[in-house]
Amino acid sequence: MGDRKSQRPKIKAPRSHCPSFTLPFLILLLLFAGCLRRQTTLPIRVSKEFIPGYKSVLIIGCLGPEPGEFDHPTGIAIDEKENIYVTDTGNYRVQGFNSKGQPILAFGGPAEYTGMLTGVTSFKHGLLVVDRSRSLLLAFTKKGRPLNIDFTEELCQFQDLNQVAQGKKGEMFGVDGDRAIAIRGDYLYITDIDKVRKFRIKKNKELELALEFGMWGEGQGEFMLPQGITVDHEGCIYVADTLNNRIQKFSPRGKFLLALGELNKPMGIAVTRTGAIWVVENGRHRLQKFIPEIKIVIPQEIAKITNYEWLYNRGRQLESFKEFYQAIAYYQRCIEVKPDSPFASRAQLQIGRSFKKLGSIEMAFMAYDQVVEDYPRSKEASRSLLEKGRFLEELRLFEDAKRAYERIVKEYPDSKENRLAEKRIEFIEEKILGG
Repeated sequence: MGDRKSQRPKIKAPRSHCPSFTLPFLILLLLFAGCLRRQTTLPIRVSKEFIPGYKSVLIIGCLGPEPGEFDHPTGIAIDEKENIYVTDTGNYRVQGFNSKGQPILAFGGPAEYTGMLTGVTSFKHGLLVVDRSRSLLLAFTKKGRPLNIDFTEELCQFQDLNQVAQGKKGEMFGVDGDRAIAIRGDYLYITDIDKVRKFRIKKNKELELALEFGMWGEGQGEFMLPQGITVDHEGCIYVADTLNNRIQKFSPRGKFLLALGELNKPMGIAVTRTGAIWVVENGRHRLQKFIPEIKIVIPQEIAKITNYEWLYNRGRQLESFKEFYQAIAYYQRCIEVKPDSPFASRAQLQIGRSFKKLGSIEMAFMAYDQVVEDYPRSKEASRSLLEKGRFLEELRLFEDAKRAYERIVKEYPDSKENRLAEKRIEFIEEKILGG
């Protein structure tokens, strides 16, 4: 028997360096992987044009005394259900419309009110209407019945009351003359002859100037007797620049963003939670609705591609990189190439999801509705209705959400989304609308 040490296998010590061919090989491998990475994420240099703006989708009214007609309307308000209320000044009344523009009520008239109804705001008990000729503030339910609430003493310092707004703590603010007022959170916004002022509302109800911008003129950020103002959920400011016949939009810090022209003496203005703008055109005796629109110009590099499956997958890939505008362009091209393919309905649904992530709420809703309209037999139809309903719930538009769910139950009873829709209907009826 030999020595055990001599029988042990010899273990070679590791080399202190790689073979001479290894390092160049690794470099080439990394370069090749990088090329593959770039090829999978950016096969085409995409140079698109994204044009933000608004488009008119609804016009209500003309000169006249009938329901849905106006005589020099002025003020506008929107309640939590997105119903619209307009002071029909020349007809001495207030008219109400649902979110689709259908008349739902009208109260007042020459037989009841002979004053000049100029301003209206929605509050928890109903509606507050300004009778400017008598400097009175009238309270009504949302069905037009008078309420025994008197805020006039609180606003008696205004000799020529024009508009009024209520703060989140119930405090009342009014303005006199040809000016407008809006409240968002702890800030109050007032228009002047050629300016916009933003005030911070202190605990003692005193106002502290936080921002002022504007001057007399026709250029961007300039005003000529603006008589309407509102603020959206992001703090952006919308001004009805009356004598310039346009709407101007500004950032929360007063930076000019865009102008919406070709109007005729816009006075009242309101923005919904979904981003739609309602404008009262005093000069044309009508009400007009605008929604955000993003025009995506598809470049020729993408327009040449005819592989619709690849276009869809490419859109999903870009969406995962949060390149939502680019993704939408690929989805749109996918639909153009093969509108009757299963990928087309999926692409349309993804367009809605992308717009939602971009915060373009109205555009998202339009895309969801397009799925149901163009592809009613696809599984994406019931899915889009469910997503739209959940989105509406997030915006606290529960009645609209309930209608979306009810459509699933009625039209897609065999879908996977049916049971979820039934549960959401039950929840809304018991916890929200029932409470």
